[in-house]
Amino acid sequence: AKARGVAKVDLRGDWKMQRNLFLQPGSCKACAVVVLLEINQLPPSMAVPLENFTKALTAEAKNKGLLLTKHKLVGPKNYGLNKNIFDEAGANDYEFLVFIVHDNKETFVKDMIKFHEAQTGIITQCVTVSKAMDIGNDKPGSRQITENILNKMNLKLGGLNHSLTFGPSTGPQ
Repeated sequence: AKARGVAKVDLRGDWKMQRNLFLQPGSCKACAVVVLLEINQLPPSMAVPLENFTKALTAEAKNKGLLLTKHKLVGPKNYGLNKNIFDEAGANDYEFLVFIVHDNKETFVKDMIKFHEAQTGIITQCVTVSKAMDIGNDKPGSRQITENILNKMNLKLGGLNHSLTFGPSTGPQ
């Protein structure tokens, strides 16, 4: 249809995705969750929820078709963020590192993580300790947080979460 000489285009598209599954899952041979906090040992009040976070992330990834075949919780690492963490990960064939970091808004740690990611090719994802604890303690809203983290992980691992096709609408008008 034309209105005043301009072609009218239907921009409504159709989403292609399977319910609760990635359209195309990425792949990862090994993933480690690294606790990057300035403490020597995790207190029990943190250790169990962070282990639960690792299990929840892995289980939900599997439910969505993303297999993290080898995974473990590492840390805390208190020697600062340096290339040693990435060297250890590379020596153990880890392709993906999830860093649990402080909630403060400092960008230095995240910038260093991204610098080492570029240097080593090991893909990373940062999660704040409060979000990891919420997931580990199964707090309200934690399922959506897990979903968001996994969507980012899947894309970083070469997967496809969904697609949108344009053309004649097949849905209700």
